[in-house]
Amino acid sequence: MTSGWTTTYTFGCQLPDYSMNPEALRMLRFLWWTVIIKMLEMFETVFFLLRKKKNQASFLHVHHHISSLILIWAGVKYVGGE
Repeated sequence: MTSGWTTTYTFGCQLPDYSMNPEALRMLRFLWWTVIIKMLEMFETVFFLLRKKKNQASFLHVHHHISSLILIWAGVKYVGGE
């Protein structure tokens, strides 16, 4: 809540904040940790596939992990900070 969800940011569309103010940097830090978590989830799926447990990882499951990682990485790389 201290990252601006109640004051600055909304769930609707808004312009990206390229400034270096503390609220924007806290939100960027949150998104960076989201990238790390998505990477760990994707590696878990890779380990399922390497252990030949293909019944636990469908095409949509793998597609979800890869696409969500790419989208959140692009958000952190191209939207946040200066």
